[in-house]
Amino acid sequence: MWIHGRYFDIWRRSEGAPRRSVSRSVLLLLAVLEAGCVVTDKIEFDEPMNHPFEILSQEPVDIYLSKNKGERVDFAVTVWDPDVDEIKDIPLAGRLIATSAQWSTPLPRDSCPSGSPEGPDENGRTIYRVACRDSLPFEIQSGTLIEYTLVVSDLGFDADDASKDGANVAEMTWVIEMQ
Repeated sequence: MWIHGRYFDIWRRSEGAPRRSVSRSVLLLLAVLEAGCVVTDKIEFDEPMNHPFEILSQEPVDIYLSKNKGERVDFAVTVWDPDVDEIKDIPLAGRLIATSAQWSTPLPRDSCPSGSPEGPDENGRTIYRVACRDSLPFEIQSGTLIEYTLVVSDLGFDADDASKDGANVAEMTWVIEMQ
């Protein structure tokens, strides 16, 4: 029996004739395989991220101190920086700034040598210590307040004592009353 028209193909498929079209599952499989095989001639990597460091402790612990004229004062912070490779290239650096009602001055760079490793803590992290010192001036009157700010940068400082671009910076401040 011959059936003409658009129903002919449907009738033949219903009788088990071979299909000439590709099934949906085969097309889906080909699409998935093709999407997974993307090859480019250039591989791009993200810039390494500079993670903020964590201040673990400060010395002296008290932020308000009384000292005598001419006495040496020491300040230090202990930090952990998760960017270990960064520490190898550029050690943590500190700058000590002394401020009074009459003046404000960054102290010489040698008053704060670069951070030095202290060894692993109880969690296995490498800890660094940034320490600074100054001698209190003799010419300051008793009762004068001097504010010392220790600025720590994980990428160091440039020639103008500004922290470098992209650096994480933290400040600790102590106030000393002259006796």
